[in-house]
Amino acid sequence: MPHDPYKNSVTAPAFGFEAVVLDQDYEPMPKGLYIGGGGDAVLQNSVGVPVTFLNLAAGSILAVRFRRVVTTGTNAGGLIALL
Repeated sequence: MPHDPYKNSVTAPAFGFEAVVLDQDYEPMPKGLYIGGGGDAVLQNSVGVPVTFLNLAAGSILAVRFRRVVTTGTNAGGLIALL
């Protein structure tokens, strides 16, 4: 089989997706977050520090890795984890 240089690397595109379950830890961390309905999203990084992303537009992709999406402060809807 030929070597695939993008196989699950940082530079590779997402290979899967799933609806976000709030307050669930993701391991491995998703490569991004699709925002179906605009609003705010509170994400925790790899060490659990929460950061609020304000005024996210519907249909946008937030290209950050995150450990979890926190219920408190998140009002964006239709969130999809890009794996």
